Order: sequence, then structure tokens, then C-alpha cells
Amino acid sequence: AAVSAETARQLSAGFGVPADRAVVAHTGVSDRFLSTGRRVRTIDELRLVMVGALTREKQPQVGVEILAALVDSFPARLRLVGAGNLGDEVAAAARRLGVDSAVEIVGSVSDVGPHLEWADVVLLTSLTEGLPGVLLEAAAGGLPAVAFDVGGTAEAVVDGVTGFVVDARDTKAAA
Repeated sequence: AAVSAETARQLSAGFGVPADRAVVAHTGVSDRFLSTGRRVRTIDELRLVMVGALTREKQPQVGVEILAALVDSFPARLRLVGAGNLGDEVAAAARRLGVDSAVEIVGSVSDVGPHLEWADVVLLTSLTEGLPGVLLEAAAGGLPAVAFDVGGTAEAVVDGVTGFVVDARDTKAAA
């Protein structure tokens, strides 16, 4: 069983699983993420949220780089929701890039819902993914995404409609 068509393809190509034996088991989203519509607010600053571990695979420091590229032309904030061993590195990158006052590291939470509701855009900068659950949760609530094209990301985001899928590591395109 695979979580996305891309991971099913990888099972066949990389592990020799016959293509007709790799089945995609589609992931659902809790009803609590469903929204009757996004709230309307005057945008005085763009609110970005990243949800995931503060680890090398998730590249939270890349989110800080994207924020730094944005703030020159538009006020923006970045909220990182998750814990991991890169918290100090992320904070140091924010200081080095002069955006430390616009970066908030929340840590691990039991409910990401309020953080998704706070945001204008969910940002995903992972190096690898299966099918990112946070993108499904965000989409259920009407929150657009900007995400690196890894794993099943392109299956979770309709490029140009529900968000943007950009080449992995292309921080300029993400900004």
C-alpha cells in the first residue's frame, strides 16, 4: 500500500514491486478541518505557517529564507509549528537574515487547527514526503499552499488553483 501515486511508482521502480500490486490507499482528513469558507481579513502582513518537525528532512530554515525574500517587498510573518533538533539553527538563521522579529517557533502542539486558521498560506519545504497530511488539512479548510514538488505533494495541491507546487529547493519560486 502506498500513500500516493508517486510513492506507488517508487515502490515499483525502486523496490521491484509489480505495478499492479502497488495500491494507493487514499488518506482522509478529519471533519474538524473542514471549513464553510476562509475568513476574510484585511491583509497587512502575509502569515505563513509551516507544520512539521524541525529536522533536516523538513528544512525549516528554508522557510526562514523564503520569509526573508518576501519581507523586502511585503510584510510577512512565519510561524513554525513543530519540535526538533533544529530550533536553535532556525532561530540563528532568522537573526542572520534580519527576520527574527517575524519568526515564531511554537513547538509541538496537540491541535494544529488554530495555527492553520491563523495563516494565509501553508508552506512546505520538505526534501521528501509521502502524501503530506498538513496539505490535506489546510486544503480542507480552504488554506492555500506553497509546496516543494516532492513525493505526493503535487497530488495534494492543484498547482495554480489550491496553491503552488514549485521545484524542490527553489526558494525564489516559493517566495
